[in-house]
Amino acid sequence: MSTASHPNTEPLTSGTELQSDSGQTYQIEEVLADRRKPLLCVYRASAERRNYIVKNMIKGDFDYQLSLQKSLSALPNVRKVIDTVKDLGMLIYPLLSGDLFHLSQKNLSEKTRRYILQKALQGLADMHDKDVLHNDIKPNNILVDYEERPEDGIAIKTVQISDLENAVIVPPGKWLAGSLCGNAIWRSPESWCRSRQNQASDVFSFGIVV
Repeated sequence: MSTASHPNTEPLTSGTELQSDSGQTYQIEEVLADRRKPLLCVYRASAERRNYIVKNMIKGDFDYQLSLQKSLSALPNVRKVIDTVKDLGMLIYPLLSGDLFHLSQKNLSEKTRRYILQKALQGLADMHDKDVLHNDIKPNNILVDYEERPEDGIAIKTVQISDLENAVIVPPGKWLAGSLCGNAIWRSPESWCRSRQNQASDVFSFGIVV
C-alpha cells in the first residue's frame, strides 16, 4: 500500500492512501474518471467505513476553487467540500448514492421527480443569490442521495448541485464572455456563441433538464 505525498502525473491506484489536511487518512478504492493533460481524475475513496469523492483540481486553481466552494458551504442543496489535500491539489466530498441522469432511468413518480427538480432549482437559486454562475448544469451534476424501499419505492434523502469546477462569480450587471462552457447537450445559445453569459445561462440549461 502506497501513500501519495507529491503531485502525480498519473492517476492514483487502488489502495493508495491520502493524508488529508484535517489529519484523516483516505484510501483510494477506484478511479471513477481518468482525465489527463491536465490530470483531472475523480476517485472513490473510503475512510472509517464511509465513502467519499476525491477530485483533482487544475494546477493553480485549488485556492480559488476552495474559497468559492467554501463560500457556498451553508447552502443545503449545493455539495460541500469537507476536506482537502492541498499538496496534491485535491478536494474531498461526501459520496451520494446517485444523480438525476441515472435516477431518471428508473420509474420515478411525478411527485418524486418534481421534488428533485424543486430542490435542485433551490440550490441553483441560492448560488445565484451569491452571484455564482455554475456554467455546467446537467442531470449528472444534480446529485441525489436516495434509498429504494419495497413498501413505498424510492425515498429521496438529499438533492445537491455538484461539480463547481467551471463556476465563476458574476456580479449583477456583469458578464462572462468568450468561454465555451458546459456540456454540448445542455449548453445555452450564448455559450455556444461564446457571447455574454450570466446566471440566466444556467437557467436555460436547467430548463433543458426539466
